[in-house]
Amino acid sequence: RVVQSVEEQTHYRKMKNYISLNIFILSSIAWAQINFPTPQTRQTPQTSLDFRETLESRAGRHLLLVTLLENLNQPVSEPRFKGSITYQLPSALKDDSTSVGKVPNRAPASPSCCQLEDVPSSSSTVSSRQRAGSLLLPDLLGECSSRGIMNIERGQHLRLFNNTEKQLTQTLAEILLARTSFTHLLSVTAAVRDFVNQELFKEALLIIILSRDDVGMVMPMSPEFLPTNFADTAKQMLEDQSPDTENPVVNVNWNEPPYQTFDQSEPEYNLWYFREDPEANSHHLYWHVLFNNASLDRRGEFFFYMHRQMLVRYNVERLTHGLPQIKSLTPDTWDKPIPLGYFPKLGAEIGTPYQGRPDNLVLADLTDIGLPLSLMEDWYREIEMAIKNKRVSAADGSTINLQAAGGRDEGISVLGDIIESLNSVNGQLYGSLHNIGHVFIARITDPSGRHLADTGVMNGPATSMRDPVFYRWHQFIDDIFSDYKASLPKYTEAELSFPGVKILKSQVMTNRTKNELHTLTDQGEILVPGLDFGSNRTVRVRYNRLNHQPFQFSILVSSKLAKVKAKVRIFLIPKETPDQTAPLAVEVDRFLVSLNKGNNLIRRESSQSTVSGKRQRSLLELQEALSSGNITESELSQFEGCGWPAHLLVPRGTSNGSSFSLFVMLSKLLPGDAALSADPQAVADSAFVHCGLAGRQVPDSRPMGFPFDRPVGWRVEGRSNMALTEVQIIHQEV
Repeated sequence: RVVQSVEEQTHYRKMKNYISLNIFILSSIAWAQINFPTPQTRQTPQTSLDFRETLESRAGRHLLLVTLLENLNQPVSEPRFKGSITYQLPSALKDDSTSVGKVPNRAPASPSCCQLEDVPSSSSTVSSRQRAGSLLLPDLLGECSSRGIMNIERGQHLRLFNNTEKQLTQTLAEILLARTSFTHLLSVTAAVRDFVNQELFKEALLIIILSRDDVGMVMPMSPEFLPTNFADTAKQMLEDQSPDTENPVVNVNWNEPPYQTFDQSEPEYNLWYFREDPEANSHHLYWHVLFNNASLDRRGEFFFYMHRQMLVRYNVERLTHGLPQIKSLTPDTWDKPIPLGYFPKLGAEIGTPYQGRPDNLVLADLTDIGLPLSLMEDWYREIEMAIKNKRVSAADGSTINLQAAGGRDEGISVLGDIIESLNSVNGQLYGSLHNIGHVFIARITDPSGRHLADTGVMNGPATSMRDPVFYRWHQFIDDIFSDYKASLPKYTEAELSFPGVKILKSQVMTNRTKNELHTLTDQGEILVPGLDFGSNRTVRVRYNRLNHQPFQFSILVSSKLAKVKAKVRIFLIPKETPDQTAPLAVEVDRFLVSLNKGNNLIRRESSQSTVSGKRQRSLLELQEALSSGNITESELSQFEGCGWPAHLLVPRGTSNGSSFSLFVMLSKLLPGDAALSADPQAVADSAFVHCGLAGRQVPDSRPMGFPFDRPVGWRVEGRSNMALTEVQIIHQEV
């Protein structure tokens, strides 16, 4: 044994939650908000890692697993992480026939890391083909083959909306997780890496990481943000820079040639900063990764609210640019052409680039897998009937009421699980409306499978929100939720009011300017290895993005009550919101306060928002942080990557200023509200508004989006616990 530790005896409290699921994991590995140190202050990892020492820490074990994701097209035996890690398989798990020549420009391997150990054949509780002594590679691969994993060829895109293929990610994870020792798990995971489909391996490894307590939960960003044929362009850019440049720069800008996806004459072009933003797409990916766990608190409601806020924000951006609101892709439009196409110009980590979607294509039956479009219509009718009847029929013959009671929405999570669908109470009756809709659109260029064409970006959450049709499809999905919310009773005076609490003043400050928010176009940056571009240096990939100046909320509250807790809810609403009963309310923060008797001044920095994600790192950034100790135990345990990007927290303004209302509300806590028992530090470190808390209840028991989740028939005027302040959002081109 290399290490004997308590962690190796752990049977992973989280493992049961994931193995028991009918996992619905969408493609790619997640990433979150980038927070890079400057080159001068960056700590570089040691040139060689000590395997034994690395195994002894949670961060070290996490490093050893995530590094298996580096360059999935190259053999596992190739040096990784700047040459500091080389996985050396034990002879029983090695296949010398897969050896290839040394990769050019690859740094030499350290001899100290990492000689993987033999795995006793008895440590597998899954395989029926046991041998005395060490587990042999043919037995391990034979087990994978017998369970269908080898049926998916390497180099092809995994069709994760296909129930059979998505189940294979769970199956592979199950085979590998049967090894309770971390060192044995690492050995078998490294051994199968070069033999199974790369995307299947990637998804299974993600399940493994989220299933174990002896590693962290931090995931590297998806590499699927670089354009098609970008490597050739990057090589030329690097050749034009001095070889002495420590961290050369390459630029990827989606608002200008050659990577922009719409001509400037097309109105949709104006929203490039929203649809094409790498961090927004990453948030969407990681959210779907995390919420494939059906045991997470209120996961169906999170599905509703996270996507609703995405739509609200998109509609607000359209309003700013003078564009009409999203037109829902309703069933009566499914037999009609979709006018606006989309060509992503997006490279794929594995396989061929994503397929473009020409203008005016029409959805059609997927004849090769026997899936008629009419089936979605049947599911939609059943869901609408359930909402009308205020109850759903479970597969066991029982019924579940769709209702709100005691200030809580008891039906929304049930409905969200049905519509997505994951953990549906009756998949046979209500189907998989959201997911299969993505499939139909992703395959619109080749619905019969005759041309063996790859799917479009709508097939996975790492890429789908780039396509404008994503918002049309999700508007249709959200309209169903709106039907349900409209069926609930209107909020009562008791639910909306907070006797004894009065907001005296609310304002926002930016650079000492009152009630102004400032947006601007600046550059984001991602660090990646230069090997793919023919360089041994670390490369800075820079791209244009929307950002905002830091700001601070200041709220003066008078309380007649002593030591009372309240939930502060802050939204931005455009003055020209089209429908006053369903205002475009963008949530920007939600947090708990304790009020003393008398006046209370609440100050809140924009960086503290529980809406936005706190960090995002590339694989290289994560490797450096894990190896150099620049990551805390607390950070390791966070849902790093989930949360609306901080730089997109504020909607884009105009040069003359866009008028918004700053809505502030202090709401009472419900009896037994989860906010009362939540760990304050865990909440402060989180983006719980969209992503919840790891292993805990959502620290707010009221419905997500309250009080705007139901049709608005009430007024702010006359309510002491609510305030509206007019603010201007001014955009500056830098």
